Amino acid sequence: MRELDSLGDLLGLPRPRLAFFPDRDEGERIYAQDRLARGELDGLAGSFFALTRECQSPDGLAARRLVLVPDAVITRREISERFAEFGFKRVDMVENVGEFALRGQVVDCFGAAHAAPIRVLFRGDTVETLRLFDPISQESEGFLSEALILPVNGGQGGDLGAYLGQCSVVYE
Repeated sequence: MRELDSLGDLLGLPRPRLAFFPDRDEGERIYAQDRLARGELDGLAGSFFALTRECQSPDGLAARRLVLVPDAVITRREISERFAEFGFKRVDMVENVGEFALRGQVVDCFGAAHAAPIRVLFRGDTVETLRLFDPISQESEGFLSEALILPVNGGQGGDLGAYLGQCSVVYE
């Protein structure tokens, strides 16, 4: 007999799309909230503390997201100001989530929405390319058609109820 992971498997129901919602990692919390708001998740799994903490309201989060695409026009000064507003720390070399670096026509950042840091190459005030890169070797790992940049600092004015609607909430 085949092992089943859940009653849903037995009944042939689709598995819910869940993400872990951490207690303290603000970048990961905000990324999960953004995914809920865009309908990419059905629910969250986390501790009672994590799921009941105040968070950014959906409208506030929508106003605090930045999507970069090739040929977008944005100055390096504007992008630097947005990163600072989003809680990123300016460093010489990006190694950790929540950091960004500016070097000539290159802007590196490491946000929670991507598994690796992003290198934005500019031509003047125009985004030329977006690449993932290895933070240790600094070598490119592939091109992106778009890069989602979300705040790494928490917002206020909301709770998860505003995101969930019909979604499931699973407590640890």
